[in-house]
Amino acid sequence: MDVLYILGNGSKCGNNEIKYSLRSLEKYGRNYDRVFITGVNPTFLNDTIIYNYHTDNYIANVNHLMKVLWTFKNTDISDDALINYDDNFFVQDVDISKYPYYYKREQIPKEFPISNIHVRSLLATRKILEEMKKPIKDFAVHCPVIYNRQRFYEFIEKFNSLYDINSREKAISIRCAYLNYFEEAGQYMKDVKINGLVSKQEIEEKIKNRHIFSISDNVTRGGIVQFFEERYPNKSKWEI
Repeated sequence: MDVLYILGNGSKCGNNEIKYSLRSLEKYGRNYDRVFITGVNPTFLNDTIIYNYHTDNYIANVNHLMKVLWTFKNTDISDDALINYDDNFFVQDVDISKYPYYYKREQIPKEFPISNIHVRSLLATRKILEEMKKPIKDFAVHCPVIYNRQRFYEFIEKFNSLYDINSREKAISIRCAYLNYFEEAGQYMKDVKINGLVSKQEIEEKIKNRHIFSISDNVTRGGIVQFFEERYPNKSKWEI
């Protein structure tokens, strides 16, 4: 199974996220083949990475969809591919070829205390899935997900008329829509995303007994830097 990173614009720390995410994949990932990146070029990777440029023309959810679809259509990436993100970091051994589908709630909530593009996409997704009489599990966990090429094509064809790629109000959660459409049961996992200036000790406590965690866009200083440098000190085979 191949691994695909979909990489967007706007890293606040010089794309250190993808550097350390790749180091974590090399250190803890098992049973995977090639690594692809579709998106912007982080510039410090060698040609053992299969890189393809792709623009960010839409909101994040739609960029996600477009990059995955483009990669399935235009490369020889494996039919089942693990889609990963630069803000995910493995901290225990993981069998990539058998990576589970994880959810964090049995249902996407009917309402949230805040309103942003992520929340609106979840609410729109819930509405569509209910109309289709499909499950409404909340698979929006900060971790990788396996997509299948033919299933992804079927998913796009089914949902193509149900969302608007140019609308911030009618976007959908791609992974929630995809996994619920195919009625994946999934496994429960608490979502852990590191926010703010926390200490290395606090990070170690938060990730205890987990195989993965994520960070927010504003975590570029403090304990996370120390954690990365100590946990992933060596260049990966993909770095120049």
